Amino acid sequence: MALYSAENIVAHSNPEARLGALDGNVAAHLEYQGKHYLITTPNQDHVPVPPVGFRELRLRSDLRFGIEDHTIWPQFHAHAYPYLFAISSRPVDANDTMALLWWNPTMADFQTTRLGMVEGVGHLADDKLKSMENLINILSQNVKDFLETEKGPKSPSAKTVDVIQSFRGQLLDTFQRLSSLKMAFKEMVFNITEFQRLYLSLSAILRYCSIYQPRLNSHDDYSATVSSGIIGAFTTSAEVAQHLFRAGVPVWFVQEWDGRPVRRNIRWAVPVTMPSPPFRFNDHNPPFPTILKGSMVDKNRYEAICTYSLQRLLSPDPFVRGDSMQNPPSTLSPLVSASAATTMWTSSTALVLPHNSSSSSSGVQSSTMQSSSAYSKWKKKPKPSPTEKVQFAGRNKFLPLEDPCAPYPIPVWAKALADVDYSPARIREGITKNGDQYVFPDPGLFVQSVHRDRYLLNWLQIRYAWRYLVGTGDSTLSPKDWRQLLFLDLSQQPTTNTPKDRHRRELFDRLAYRNNIMRNGVRVAQNLTLTPEWNKSPVTVPIPDNVVREILWSLYEENFTYELMSLDRRACLDLQPTATPSVLQEREHLVRKCISNFQIPQITPQNVGLASEDWQERREYVYYLGKVVRSWTSEPDAALLLSDRKRPESLSKGHVEMLEEATAKLYCQTFWNHFGRAAQIPHRLHKPQ
Repeated sequence: MALYSAENIVAHSNPEARLGALDGNVAAHLEYQGKHYLITTPNQDHVPVPPVGFRELRLRSDLRFGIEDHTIWPQFHAHAYPYLFAISSRPVDANDTMALLWWNPTMADFQTTRLGMVEGVGHLADDKLKSMENLINILSQNVKDFLETEKGPKSPSAKTVDVIQSFRGQLLDTFQRLSSLKMAFKEMVFNITEFQRLYLSLSAILRYCSIYQPRLNSHDDYSATVSSGIIGAFTTSAEVAQHLFRAGVPVWFVQEWDGRPVRRNIRWAVPVTMPSPPFRFNDHNPPFPTILKGSMVDKNRYEAICTYSLQRLLSPDPFVRGDSMQNPPSTLSPLVSASAATTMWTSSTALVLPHNSSSSSSGVQSSTMQSSSAYSKWKKKPKPSPTEKVQFAGRNKFLPLEDPCAPYPIPVWAKALADVDYSPARIREGITKNGDQYVFPDPGLFVQSVHRDRYLLNWLQIRYAWRYLVGTGDSTLSPKDWRQLLFLDLSQQPTTNTPKDRHRRELFDRLAYRNNIMRNGVRVAQNLTLTPEWNKSPVTVPIPDNVVREILWSLYEENFTYELMSLDRRACLDLQPTATPSVLQEREHLVRKCISNFQIPQITPQNVGLASEDWQERREYVYYLGKVVRSWTSEPDAALLLSDRKRPESLSKGHVEMLEEATAKLYCQTFWNHFGRAAQIPHRLHKPQ
C-alpha cells in the first residue's frame, strides 16, 4: 500500500463509534514545503485550505483563557485574537442580511448603464447604506445589552470593554465616511473592506464572550450541538482541539504525518477544498494604498489597519501642490510679499472677456488667450500700491454672475464677497502659486464664453473621472488651463505643433490621458460619441437654461466644499502642521456639518442647507459654519460668539441672521487673505419665492 494513501487515512475507521476531538468525520492529506500533514475534523464534512504557516498556530494554544487575559492586546498582535474562530462564515442565502458584508464593489458598480462613466468620488447606493446602518444598529444594541447584562463575578474585564468600545467607535467612523464623505474610488473600496473587518470582529467578540468563553472554561460537553454560521478554527494543539470540540466549535486538527496507517477513527478521506471563488492574490484595480510593508504576522499589521481610517481625510488638500504656504519664505518683507502677490493675482485671477467683447476701460487687452506681446506690454506697467484694490481686466469675480442661466446669489453671501478688501496688502506672506487654481471650473468661465455649450458637454464627459483625480490630491487648474481642457477634442491627442496644441498636449500628459483612459485606469467614457447625460437625461445642443443653471450650481457647491476644507486647514488657529490624525478627523466632522450634502451635489426640489429660504432649516448649517470660522481669528466679531452656544436650537431668527452675516463676511475676507482670489460661495439653485 502506497504511503499517504486514502486507505492509510481510513485504516481504523469505525462508523459505529462516537467521534472524539482528534478523530475525523473527514480527513485530508496536504503536502506543504516538503512536509506532509493530516488534517482531521470531528464535526465538519469538508477540509478547507488551512492558513499558511502551521507553526504560528501553536501560539493559539491558550485560546480557552479569553481575550482579557492576553496582555499583548495593546500591540494588536495577530495572535492576540482568540475570538477569531467566532467570526461569521459567509452566508449561503443571498437574502441573508449578513450577505451584504460580502458585497464586493467593482468598477461596474460605479458606472452608469448608458455611458459607462466611473463615479470618481465614491459613494454607495442608499439601499446598501441603509442595510449597513441597520446592521450597525443591531450590533450596537447587542453591545449595549452585553455590557449591561454581563455583571457579577464573570463580568468582562476593563480591557475587554475597552476593546469592544474601540472596535465599535472605529466601525461607526468607517460607516460615516462611507455615507457622507468624498473619497477616491480605491479609498471607498478600502473603507468597505474595513467596515466588513470591523463588523465581523466586533460581532465575533460579543459571540465569544457571551457563548464560547463560558463553554471553554466549563467542563460541560457541547459537542453534540455544533455551532453553525461561524468559521471555526485550525489548530496544531491537541489540547486546543479538545477544548474547541467540547465547546461545539468547528475545528480542524493539523499534525505532521509519516504516511503510515492512522490509528484514529477517520470515516472518510477527502481532498482539500479550495474556496469558491478562489483567493485573489493580485492587486485590486485600481490598487489599494500601501499602509504597511512587513510580515503577515508583524505585530503592527492590525494597528496599521485599525488606525488607517483616522489618517484618511476628505482628500489630500488639492491646493497643496505647488503651495508655498507650507514653507513660507522667511526672508521676504511684507511689502515685497504683497508686491509679488499683486503680480500673481492680477495676471491669473481676473477672468478675460469673450472673443467679441471690447477691451476694458483700463486699456488692458482682453481675449481668450493674451498674446505674448500684450503680456510683455502689461508687465511694464507700474505695479499698483499694495493698499489699493486691484483693477480688473475682465469680470469682477467679487460680484455675482450676470447671466440668465446663472444660479441665484444668496444676498448675505453676495454682499460679503462684494465687501472684501481685495488689496494685495491683505494677502498672507508666501502666497505665490495656488491663488489661480480651481478644483472645479469656475462657473464664470462658461457664461462668458462663446464656446459655452462645448465647454459644458466636455465637462459632462470628464466630470466623473475628474472627481476621481480630486481624490488623489492632484487636481487643480488655472482658468486658462480649464478653458484649454474643456475645449479639447477628447477623442484624440493633439498632434500639430502650434502653441495651443502644445499646451493641450501638456494637459493630456498632466492627466496621463491615453486612449480614453485617465490616470489609475479610470475610463472617461466607454464611447465618447454617445450623448452625455445630466440628471439621467441626455444633454444636446442647445443646452436648456435650467440644465445650464443646475450644472453651474453644482460647480459652485463642489468648489465651495473643497475650498472650505482647504481654507480651514490653513486658517484654523487650532490646526498646526503637526496636528494628529484624530484632531484632523474631529475637525473634518465639524466641517462636514456645515454643508447639506457632502457628496456629489444632488438636485433637490427646493433650496437646502445654507441656501434654504427657511431660517429654521438654515440655522443648523449657519451655526456649525460659525463654529468653524470662529476659530480663524483671536478677535471674533461679537455676532460670531453666538456659535459658542451649546445648541443651534437656542438661536432666534435675529441671531441666525447676525451670525450668518458675520460668518460670510469673515469667510470671504479670510479666503482672499490666504488664496489671493475671490472665493466660490454657495448659491441657490431655485429662484427665491
